[in-house]
Amino acid sequence: MARLSTATGHKVDILHQQGLSQAKISQQTVVSQCSIPALLKKQKETGNIEDCRHSGQPKKQYSRLKTHHGYFPSTSDDVQQCYQLRTVRNQLDPGSTLLVNTTDPHGANISTLEFIFICFPEIHSWDISGLLLFFLLVALLSNAALIVVIVFEPRLHHPMYYFLAMLSVVDLFLSTVATPKILYMLWTGSTTVTATACFSQMFFTIMWSATESSIFLVMAYDRYVAICNPLHYSSIITKQFVAKACVFILLRNMAVALPMPLLAVSLDYCSSREILHCFCENMSVEKLSCSDNTSSSIYGLVIFIVVGGTDVLLIIISYSVILRTVVVARSFSAASKAFRTCGSHLIVICMFYITIATTMVSNRAVKEIPRPVHVVLSLLHHLLSPALNPVVYGVMTKEIRHAIQRILGKIKIHP
Repeated sequence: MARLSTATGHKVDILHQQGLSQAKISQQTVVSQCSIPALLKKQKETGNIEDCRHSGQPKKQYSRLKTHHGYFPSTSDDVQQCYQLRTVRNQLDPGSTLLVNTTDPHGANISTLEFIFICFPEIHSWDISGLLLFFLLVALLSNAALIVVIVFEPRLHHPMYYFLAMLSVVDLFLSTVATPKILYMLWTGSTTVTATACFSQMFFTIMWSATESSIFLVMAYDRYVAICNPLHYSSIITKQFVAKACVFILLRNMAVALPMPLLAVSLDYCSSREILHCFCENMSVEKLSCSDNTSSSIYGLVIFIVVGGTDVLLIIISYSVILRTVVVARSFSAASKAFRTCGSHLIVICMFYITIATTMVSNRAVKEIPRPVHVVLSLLHHLLSPALNPVVYGVMTKEIRHAIQRILGKIKIHP
């Protein structure tokens, strides 16, 4: 069976099918422009790089999945045959180039494996990159400004605003974990990413998303104590409580996020390297595997339901008790204060959970949703909440507005 001995022909073929010019292909590979036509011709004559889709065995009715290279196995029998063929091939020719792991029992060489992003091939890169850049700049500047205001304004040195500062820090990390790479990819056409970088991106995406959810839960508890038990607020919500909450949030969400990339590393990537997304989302990466990814899928669903669901449930309970307390008090001033302090929290929390829930549902449940729509929803989770959170708090929280005015007044700038 004809195959290529290196990944060069495969990479050139992928870039060519994405519509890149020979000049751009030459920039992203070690192949000179004058050699590209001959290499593409050889690729066409010899066929694709050997993998489980072109194994030389009698053709089967493999499931047709829309990739640039046709078929890859989807049934358990096909996966087993894929593994057997790969084992025999490794024994016959250990130096052959594979899209799988050859350093562990499942075969994935993480040090050399690369993935290729298929982001928005049907949209001009500058059309979407401008919007992404706008939201990224808003997220960076607004969150940095909110942190500066809380740090330099002594009147905001209280637990409620410490939690807001923590949220802004997490928003900075969440908005930059993938977006700069996406912008670089759209501007330069460099769509490849190493497996190590991909799985690291997956870990931090999950971790910072889960961390933001945990901060919302702690903020809901803070508001519950402040409104329902105000006399004991200063003894319950202390600086020591804030520090312990911060440590707990980080440790819990590191433990929650770490198994996902570890499970992804253990999968076999013998069918395709093309991630139909703009970043390494765990569900998009695990679809590339020709081995059984049931454990990875189940774990992702479990942490979404158990961890995210528990946070949402406790948040709903906290604000329900707050609402009940305000209604029973029958005080307009108490209701006004509760709305003023909790309204911004509820708006931000709803934005966060709606975007993440819509992303999960569109990927797992609603298969007919076009791929670009799912990609956009995922990007909104990375950018929309981080960009709007500080804006909402700045507009709806009177203490923050007054703090901004005092800081601007000190530097002789009046809004």
